[in-house]
Amino acid sequence: MSKAKNGPAPEKATTATEVDGTPKRSKAQQLAAYKAGYETYQTTTGNLSMDNGDDVALILRGASPEVVMRAAEKLKGLEPGTLATRYADRNPGAKRMNSGNIIRGFVKREGTVEQVKKAIKEANAEINTAK
Repeated sequence: MSKAKNGPAPEKATTATEVDGTPKRSKAQQLAAYKAGYETYQTTTGNLSMDNGDDVALILRGASPEVVMRAAEKLKGLEPGTLATRYADRNPGAKRMNSGNIIRGFVKREGTVEQVKKAIKEANAEINTAK
């Protein structure tokens, strides 16, 4: 056999599931790791739900997807109905989660929890008045 002309052969990964020294986790392992940081609570309808228990999550508990979407629109200065249109093909849980993530990003980058409380209160009044 001839030897490589360009130096030694590259080292092989120690296992097939290892990438850059970090073991690859199964989906079940990933979910278990993330779930450990979540709190379970009971909704007003009696169903169990989970969130991370931070200030934003506590404010959003009990709010409908429509209220959370409207509050996110208010906080980001979007026209009413923008997120409803954007998320029309998603289920209610996905609508609420995505809108909640917009709110969480708003607080992280530019806003306050007090602004979120106010927006949720206003959105709740608007949505419930419209019904």
